[in-house]
Order: sequence, then C-alpha cells, then structure tokens
Amino acid sequence: VFVKNATEGLNLLALGLFQETALKTSPALPEGGGKAALPLSEHHSNFLPWIRAAEKAGGKAEILDPGEAGLPAPGEIEAKIWPWVRVAAFALVSHVLGARLPVEALIRRARSFKALTVLDCAQGAAHIPVNVKELGVDFAVFSGHKLYGPLGSGFLYGRRELLETLPPVFWGGNMTEGFGKEAFPETSGGGLEALPPPARFEAGTQDTAAAVGLAEGLRFLAGFGWDRLRDREGRLMEELFEGMAGIPGLRIIGSPRPEEHLGVVSWTLEGVHPHDLASFLDQRGICIRAGHHCAPHFLRHFNLTAACRVSLGLYNTRRDIARLIKALREGAAALSPKSSPAEAIG
Repeated sequence: VFVKNATEGLNLLALGLFQETALKTSPALPEGGGKAALPLSEHHSNFLPWIRAAEKAGGKAEILDPGEAGLPAPGEIEAKIWPWVRVAAFALVSHVLGARLPVEALIRRARSFKALTVLDCAQGAAHIPVNVKELGVDFAVFSGHKLYGPLGSGFLYGRRELLETLPPVFWGGNMTEGFGKEAFPETSGGGLEALPPPARFEAGTQDTAAAVGLAEGLRFLAGFGWDRLRDREGRLMEELFEGMAGIPGLRIIGSPRPEEHLGVVSWTLEGVHPHDLASFLDQRGICIRAGHHCAPHFLRHFNLTAACRVSLGLYNTRRDIARLIKALREGAAALSPKSSPAEAIG
C-alpha cells in the first residue's frame, strides 16, 4: 500500500486495527491489562498512535522498559507481551541508538499469544536487507526518504488476508465499488463496500511521481549491493568511533561497539548543549541532527533532554569522517565551559 511515509502507515494500522471487533475489549481487560506492546525506544510515530488507539479501545499500552544499553531489558519481552496484548509494534533498528532490536524474539513471543506484529523499518531498511516473510511479521512500514527516494513517499506491507479484513481509514475516490441508495447517510453507510487491497487504502489521487521516485531509490540501493554497503558503512563507523574516543567529554549513547550501530550514532558532549554543537558544525558545512529525535520519552531514560546524532549513508566517505572528527575536537575546545575566551573566539 502506498503511503506518504511510515508515520501515515502506522496511523493507518493503529486506527484500522483497533476498529476491528476482534481487537476490542472482549472480554473486558483485567485491571492493568494492555492491548498494545512497544519498546520505550520507539520513535513518536510508532509510539503515540498505539497509545492513543489502545486508550480509545478501552485498554492501554504495555511499554517494554530498556536496559542500560537502551534495548528491552532481560525479561521485559516475556513480562510485557502477554495474553491480553493484541498488537506488538517495534522498530527493526533504533533511530536513536542505531542498534538492531531483538525482532525475532519479539515476533516469536507475540505469535505465541496470536498477537499481530508491526515492524517499523524506517531506520533499518537502508542499512540491512529486510525479508518480511522470513521474519514472519504481519505488517511493516517504510519511509521513502530513508531509501534514497523523495520526501512524502513510503509504503505499508501487510499479509493479504489481514489487509482484506482491515477497515479503511480514509474514504474517497478509487477505493470503493460504489453504493446504492441504501448507503446514504440515513442508513449509517451500511452499503459501502471497499475494493480489495491495496486500493481500499489508497483513497483519492495518489502521488504517482513520488512512487516512481521511490522505485528508483530502491533500484539504486539494490544496485549498490548489501555486502558492499555493509563493508563500507562498517569501516566508516569504526573510524568514527576511533576518532570520537579521543574527544574529552564525549559520551556515546548505547553500545560502545561500532559493529552494533547501523548507520546512526548519538552522543552528548559534556557541558555543551547539542543545539550549540550542531550550529558550530553547521558553520563548517557539517550537518547533524540535535534535539530529542522524536523520542523525548526515551532520552529521559539516559537522563537527557537532547542529544546529537550523525547518520551515515552509502554516499559518505573517509574524508567526511575526518572532517567531522576535526570539527568535533574544535567544537569541544571552543564550546566547553572550561575553554578560555581566546579559544572560544578562535
């Protein structure tokens, strides 16, 4: 199903699934029971829709608390994915940590209770191949701009038998068989019948140019080769970690091992606000992101309100890493509260 991004796909699923009779409270949930389960590390786009949908359906979301490294702590999967959970939603790769989540264990646990699984591939799909059938996931979402396609493009994967029973969220042109007089408003729309998927979820005129651009981005990524991409990004990540290790006060969030980061590294610099450091780097032609990364709930786990994040792609080079490390050293010297006025001016 074509959507404008992973966020739209996740909202479509959350709204549609919790409209279904099978997912409503039947029998009534016990005190403290939950209907959706998700790790604390999720992006707002895979966090807020499920919390809101579960609340509207009369339940609540079960949050898998992270351990020291940020991934679900030992025992959390078994404790939080239990018989009352109807949907388990989680990312393939954390957009803050760059770490691959234990998706196989999450899927296995959810399936043991016949809960549906939703995989957010926005961060991971540009760095590792995704085989939804081998994983056995029920739904997956992708954002095109993460896959070298245009902004405002993306797609939702779902097992056909599930998509056929999922009610549409949007109604309009090109997604219904039409209706007769019996379906007018006074009949509460009882005669409306949506087309089979994917058309039932693509109301109105679609952004065909974005879909074509997304297809080209996927061809470009596939043509580069996964083994070549893994080797290239792996070497760059090692050089990045080696350079960061020599910067006083720099703290990497998550695993200290470069091989456990897929395309993303987040960090803080002691005594320096992330926005100030991002501005310093921007003045030197280096783009990073600073802030809470649409996961303020997760950063609080690390006693943070903001962090810096650098993203690597197949277009990056060793020269990029060297420039970043040099600028970080300069930024640490100029912005640190311990630096002299002369150093700050320089």
